[in-house]
Amino acid sequence: MKIKSNKKVETIFLILGSIFICTMTFLMPINRVPDEANHARMAWETVHKTTNQSFKWMDDISDKAPIDKKEYSNFFINKIDMTKEKFDFNFKASNIVHLPQLIGMSIAALIYPSVGLIFILGRIMNGIVYVLGMYFIIRYAKFGKFALSFISLLPIMIQQAASLSYDVANYLAISFFFALITNIVSKKEFDEKNFIYLIISIFLLYNTKKNNLALLVLLVFVHFKFSGKMRKIEPIHFKIQRFIEKKKTILISMGLILSVLIAFLFLRNNGGFLNFIQVMFNSLFNNNANTHLNGILTIGMFGYLGLFNIQFPLWIIFLNVLFIFILMYADYNESIEVEEDFGLASFLIFPIQVILIVGGMYFAWTPVVLGNGALISVGAQGRYFTPFIVFTAPFLLSRIDKLKLTIQSNQSYKILIYGSIVNFLLSIILILLFYWFPDFQLNWLLVLKDWMVK
Repeated sequence: MKIKSNKKVETIFLILGSIFICTMTFLMPINRVPDEANHARMAWETVHKTTNQSFKWMDDISDKAPIDKKEYSNFFINKIDMTKEKFDFNFKASNIVHLPQLIGMSIAALIYPSVGLIFILGRIMNGIVYVLGMYFIIRYAKFGKFALSFISLLPIMIQQAASLSYDVANYLAISFFFALITNIVSKKEFDEKNFIYLIISIFLLYNTKKNNLALLVLLVFVHFKFSGKMRKIEPIHFKIQRFIEKKKTILISMGLILSVLIAFLFLRNNGGFLNFIQVMFNSLFNNNANTHLNGILTIGMFGYLGLFNIQFPLWIIFLNVLFIFILMYADYNESIEVEEDFGLASFLIFPIQVILIVGGMYFAWTPVVLGNGALISVGAQGRYFTPFIVFTAPFLLSRIDKLKLTIQSNQSYKILIYGSIVNFLLSIILILLFYWFPDFQLNWLLVLKDWMVK
């Protein structure tokens, strides 16, 4: 199967993403996105010192539903007393995830320091960074462009991009690494330009979420040669690569044994290894024990909007999974060889990240909510996993000859465009019904009829 890759996929994303995020920025009420007030506080405190007189982001901004329109309008009318906000530059490398929001919020504070304007300009700046960042990342990627674009336009991603969430920086970091790895796999070369990009990628992965660093393991499974100014390293790299190829089974076995041993030692004083296995099973397989499994964790990867108020129907989720599967083949080119071992390693990224995130939340957040010794992990949300879905693409492409799937180029564009638009329109309708016009929620036809009569 050979499909001509069209370079305009990123342009489609740019147009749709700009429209979607601009609309969502103003339509989604402020502080109705998970932890948005907390993200506002964290961004603000990177350059301000908190005092007893400071504005309380977590306490003074309502998150009620449906919207009290008078209360909501006051967020835009009433000003924050900026004389009580003490400037204190406390910016660190890890605060890069808050930088876009901070710029927008600071501009608003200079123009008209109301909560509403501060949130909106912060959202706008975050959305601009997301759209432009993903545009160049999609353009840079050698394959997976269609799938990456569709995933980036999912309702849950648009919601987060149109908020003050640092998910934007996290998603850009993960996507940039994916684009970089597709370039190395495609060219089978690693030059000084790739080296600079890799350093930037490691910096972004480290300063967004530490579990992202597990992505670097994929470099071990990529077959490439050093080129350009880095050609001097090639003889040493060749010997190492040959050794790994010969001892691959032994090295993988040793890696697994070492991982289990480290986990056993770490968990020895944290409930024990068997207890952790039971916690992970309950959290990921037993919906009776973890009532969030089928909702926040699963549907949350695609469309669980607002403050977990608006749940997308499962049939839409099934369609989205099908669309993503198809689009992963959309820009395949026979000139690109994806090795099976790299494809398998890439496929394992998703379950590994699920384990790292859910397991991490068990130690970081679960004791706060449920106390020590809980038999489920809480705190993880499906949107944490969404960026890693695209890493399934190399696995499917490495086995494309066995699947014998044929996709026409125009079909891929239709799925990307129309599928994204349908997702977005549904999310807009559901947000309007839940937050802005609750009277329409169940009897909207009767309400509409009464309105037309009047």
